[in-house]
Amino acid sequence: TKTLFLNNSRDIKIGKIMPGYYADIVLLNANPLENIENTKQIEMVFHRGKMLTKVDFTKGPPSLKPISYDSTIFELSAMEKLPTYISAYSDQSMGGKSVIKTTLQKDAFHNFYLDMTGNVDKKGFIGFAGVDFQLSKNKNDQPVDISGYSAIEFDAKGNNETYYLKVISVLVKDYNYHSASFTTSKDWKTIKINFSDLKQNPWYGKKRILDLKTIANIRFEGADKNYTVDFQIKNIHLLK
Repeated sequence: TKTLFLNNSRDIKIGKIMPGYYADIVLLNANPLENIENTKQIEMVFHRGKMLTKVDFTKGPPSLKPISYDSTIFELSAMEKLPTYISAYSDQSMGGKSVIKTTLQKDAFHNFYLDMTGNVDKKGFIGFAGVDFQLSKNKNDQPVDISGYSAIEFDAKGNNETYYLKVISVLVKDYNYHSASFTTSKDWKTIKINFSDLKQNPWYGKKRILDLKTIANIRFEGADKNYTVDFQIKNIHLLK
């Protein structure tokens, strides 16, 4: 049974089907009063009496067109300074007190690595600080297709603390991103994390299958407890 979902407003020209009113109508395949998720089952859309081109909303918004992965995103040794698509972040954007500083440094062989220092100050549900690699160099939140890869590998060292790798999909709207933890030590070591091992937090947020065609950012983060952040990474690359 088709369901008419009307624009209900105080504007006297909308909200009803009758002469003189704007014919703005969304035709659904199921009743939204029975389940709010039924609002996604869109059959047709009319605006001012004209049917718009039908869109398959089950595949995401029409603007969701991923670009190809560019491996130079992670090539630290080719950088003289940190580009705008690599940025530090913390919970201060949500009223927290965690801090982070990110700089490019050189190792004994004159190869660049990313140095992160600061602290995580956990209060309630916040307490995080890290670095964000935006996979699209030119546009925030542009999805990138990395479905041809199975894992990420990098060299890391630090202060023997646990850190997190997070893969940021544009489909996840509640911050429950897919992640995996790893532990640092005082010496450089190579860490490999399979994308199939990334998990969401089981205690909150909507559960989604990780779609590697919708990845906007890859993050390295300190989180979940009070501690000092002292963490270095280099040789970051994706594996097929």
